[in-house]
Amino acid sequence: MRIPVIKGTIKRRLLVNFRADPTVVQRILPPPFRPKLHREHSLVGICLIRLEQIRPAGLPSVLGLSSENAAHRIAVEWTDAAGIQREGVFIPRRDTGSLLNPVGAGGYFPASIIQPDSLSWIVGVTSTSRCNPMTAQ
Repeated sequence: MRIPVIKGTIKRRLLVNFRADPTVVQRILPPPFRPKLHREHSLVGICLIRLEQIRPAGLPSVLGLSSENAAHRIAVEWTDAAGIQREGVFIPRRDTGSLLNPVGAGGYFPASIIQPDSLSWIVGVTSTSRCNPMTAQ
């Protein structure tokens, strides 16, 4: 499946990180993930992002949509099938103020945006802590 080119502006991005009890965080994570620790605490956070003028490439910006979004994030690590330790970000929940985000993104990023009281599987695994609004984070 070919993913269409989407254009828009990240008007605001705020990444707030904090520490949490690893025992509590582990209960949220599906196998094979475990919390990535820093000074014996889990690293968790929320990425708050405002997207504006979001539209398919080629359409004028005046036809674009805007939305406020939040991605709840947990730094994780796991051992892959080859025995290599990996790091990434698990997104247990995403929220949006837009009625169209879950419908539009659902076909291309199947668990990327969900209803507020549900849990999703991992949307994208990276070795950085960047929040990419188009893949997850």
